[in-house]
Amino acid sequence: MYKILKSKIENKTAKIGIVGLGYVGLPLAVAFAEEGFEVFGIDTGVKKVSSIKKGESYIIDVPSEKVERLVSSGLLNATSDYKAARKLDAIVICVPTPLGKT
Repeated sequence: MYKILKSKIENKTAKIGIVGLGYVGLPLAVAFAEEGFEVFGIDTGVKKVSSIKKGESYIIDVPSEKVERLVSSGLLNATSDYKAARKLDAIVICVPTPLGKT
């Protein structure tokens, strides 16, 4: 499995998943897509998913033009369906860590 994944990463055929499309996840998804990887952003936020599908950014550091170009090219995809993870080669989780007394 290691050799297969390594090969997919080297030839940029690995499908990358980013769980959580906030201020860390969206820029990371865009960075992977700009490098030529097919990226699937997964988020429970329907507005975030909808915005990305329209090619619109909601993060000030990520220009909408960039999102629109990557979505149009098929390199950046967004969904709220976690079943999409079944088709991915690597998944990066970018969600807040709950902090409390315990």
